[in-house]
Amino acid sequence: MLEPRGGPFHNANILLPPSNPEADMGFVILESTEYPPMSGSNTICVATVLLETGLIQMKEPYTKLALDAPGGLIHVNCKCENRKVKQVEFVNVPAFVINLDSEVDTPGYGSIKVDTSYGGMMFAHVKAEELGFQILPEEAHKMCLMGQKIKKAVNDQYIIQHPLNSKISGISNVIFEGCIERRESAVISKNATVVLHGRMDRSPCGTGTSGRLAVMEKRGIIQKEEKFENYSITGTKFSVVF
Repeated sequence: MLEPRGGPFHNANILLPPSNPEADMGFVILESTEYPPMSGSNTICVATVLLETGLIQMKEPYTKLALDAPGGLIHVNCKCENRKVKQVEFVNVPAFVINLDSEVDTPGYGSIKVDTSYGGMMFAHVKAEELGFQILPEEAHKMCLMGQKIKKAVNDQYIIQHPLNSKISGISNVIFEGCIERRESAVISKNATVVLHGRMDRSPCGTGTSGRLAVMEKRGIIQKEEKFENYSITGTKFSVVF
């Protein structure tokens, strides 16, 4: 994971025999500073590797499998074509809100209003526009610096802990949320997630998208069976049916 052939932006996944008898394979996620209970991007990568290398037999046009992540059982459905995985859908672990509208005294920035959630990792949510950001690539460095200070402030001032597993505690990532737009086809938004080491996630963040859904549902912004399209700072998209 270190230079010259690695870096803090790289993750690795160890494949293991599953502990859950319903699962086809287990995996442990190695990020650069912690072992998260769940990661959407890593789940997509693991499923793709398992099928394209033949560790699990691929069936076209769809292959269903179950993966035993540290956070729980993940059911995955892969769209396959010409021995390649074209799309990965999965059902994440249960996501939920921890706190809404917490006031966090953040050094250099004053009091910032923060929501917290669990979506497979612990998240702090802030409104990008209120903090002066439009979620543009050229803003990434400033968001990373602010995100690290917000993360430390939340962890210093609040106890953020999973109610069923005390080992899952403390904010890992900070989501700068864009404005929400409602269209006939979907609820649409954009976000930038500051992840470990104070770097910017290039994807929309799978566990973060789940955390956002939990917050949106709690606030009455999204309803059952509605589609949510969440865009990253680079323009990539995760589509979710709530």
